[in-house]
Amino acid sequence: MKTHEYFEQELAYIKNDTLRNIVTDTLDASPECIIHIPASSSGRYHPSYSLGDGGLMRHVKAAVGIAHSMIETDIFKNMVLGVGADDCEIIDVYKDVAYAA
Repeated sequence: MKTHEYFEQELAYIKNDTLRNIVTDTLDASPECIIHIPASSSGRYHPSYSLGDGGLMRHVKAAVGIAHSMIETDIFKNMVLGVGADDCEIIDVYKDVAYAA
C-alpha cells in the first residue's frame, strides 16, 4: 500500500489538483517508517493516541481534520487569512512528515 492511500480522506480536502498531486507524491516519496513511528519519541508533547506504532499517522490525520473543521466554520470562511484552505491542510501534512523524514 502506498503511503498516500492511508490519507485518502485528508487528500480529498485539497481542492487544487496540482497541490493534491504534490502532497500525494511527497507522501509516497517519504520513508515507509512514517506509517509506523510515533508522533513523539518522549511522549511529553503529544496526546496518548499519537504515541506508539502508527502514532505519527494518527497525529497527522487528527491535525488535518481539526484544520479542515476550523476552515469550514463560518468564522474562518468570513476571515481573510492570507492563505487558502488547501494551504492550511497541506501545512499540517508537511510539518510532521518532513520532520519525521
